Amino acid sequence: MITIKITKENYRKYDIVTLLNLIGEESITRQFSREFYNLNSRKINSALIHSSYTDASVLNDLALENEDDVLVCTRIASNSATSLDTLKFFLKKFEEDKLIKIAVAKNPNCSEEMLKELMKNKTERDEIERGLFGSIERSISTNPSATKEMLNELFLLDIESIQKNVLANPNCPVELIEDASKSEDEDFRAVVASNTATPATILKKLSKDRFKVVKLAIASNTATPVDVLEKMLLLKDEEILINLICNDSVQMSKLIYFSTIHKSDRINAVAEREISRKNRTFK
Repeated sequence: MITIKITKENYRKYDIVTLLNLIGEESITRQFSREFYNLNSRKINSALIHSSYTDASVLNDLALENEDDVLVCTRIASNSATSLDTLKFFLKKFEEDKLIKIAVAKNPNCSEEMLKELMKNKTERDEIERGLFGSIERSISTNPSATKEMLNELFLLDIESIQKNVLANPNCPVELIEDASKSEDEDFRAVVASNTATPATILKKLSKDRFKVVKLAIASNTATPVDVLEKMLLLKDEEILINLICNDSVQMSKLIYFSTIHKSDRINAVAEREISRKNRTFK
């Protein structure tokens, strides 16, 4: 394997294909996105527009450069690295464009004030349910910047897909989480089980749920209490065990012990991979 050492002095000597591959690497894109942009390559710029590692100032320049191209601007508005100022620019420039509003409403950098304004744009119920092009309501329901008041209002729309988004949102009101944890619908309980904002007492209770889909969510949730995760290691379901092994809250010592006693080749392979990954990540 050839290691490429790119610098601000030598980046121009590499071909476009090599640079496009490098844009997928976080550290390189964060450090060199301005230099890549200065190459004036359409392919490079397209990759920068889609990368969440691209510097916000570069995305702003790309927005200004393509301000008459609503499709490009929609893609930039969808990028989680895009700054609040650029998002404001889009709303002002394309004040009547629905797709821009949907993209901005989903962006985590969108301010509370902007979300409140966007909430005033009401979408017909049947259009939300069809979900062909998304909706502002659906976008806000997934946005971690949405307030509890907004999420409560969206939940009351009584549209299942939006309710599930709200329950998965880290700002979801605890009252909604508590009610949904008692739902007769296991899919709603599974969404609650996957939310890292769900109280530990509820996660502990859901770990004993009779439905596998709920247990899978609990096993993946890094907020699940460690003692609950370790008890679940005694389960014999392979899929649940793999989710547990991949959960960063499971202690390394437990992983090493588990990998030595289990007879499944698949589980052992996943355990070995995770042990290696965690050794690199937590050094």
